[in-house]
Amino acid sequence: FAVDGSTRAVAAIETALPSFEKREQSEAADASSAALAAFGPKTVPFLKERIPGVLPVQAAWLTRVLAAIGGPEGTEALREQLQNRWADVRLAAVEGLASVGGPGDAPSLIRMLKDEEWPVRRAAADALGRHKSAKAVGPLIDLFGDPNVYVRASAQEALTAITGERFPDDKAWRAWLAANPQPEEGGP
Repeated sequence: FAVDGSTRAVAAIETALPSFEKREQSEAADASSAALAAFGPKTVPFLKERIPGVLPVQAAWLTRVLAAIGGPEGTEALREQLQNRWADVRLAAVEGLASVGGPGDAPSLIRMLKDEEWPVRRAAADALGRHKSAKAVGPLIDLFGDPNVYVRASAQEALTAITGERFPDDKAWRAWLAANPQPEEGGP
């Protein structure tokens, strides 16, 4: 487990796991998260290694720790967790990228708009709005057809944050987009 002799970080992860057994935020979980994040980037490899072997709720908390660590190591690890099989982990990764990621994460977040779970789609829309990613305008307009009302509302808010405009439906947004082309996902 210990790649560079950081046995204290490994021990801290194992000690923190029981406090991460519930979805609800608690003082114990917050304190454990802060303690793990305090180890900084050297903890990232251990967190990545441990995430697949714990309960989904614990894996989501460990993913939140990656966001608290931030920096290039934490952010890259968050991107990797977007592919996790557990929705709670993907959600934590998207929320983490909303806070520590940047415009370069737009392609990954745009892909998450098609996640099978609506909370992940909603969080991805929120993150794209927070980053004001013009590349996301078309994909966000597509979310007006999402079956979940919260996803559609997040798409509307993200579009307003990105463009400064507000329209009632996807038809009006598509007309606006035709008159105001935005960069494509692979563009600048």
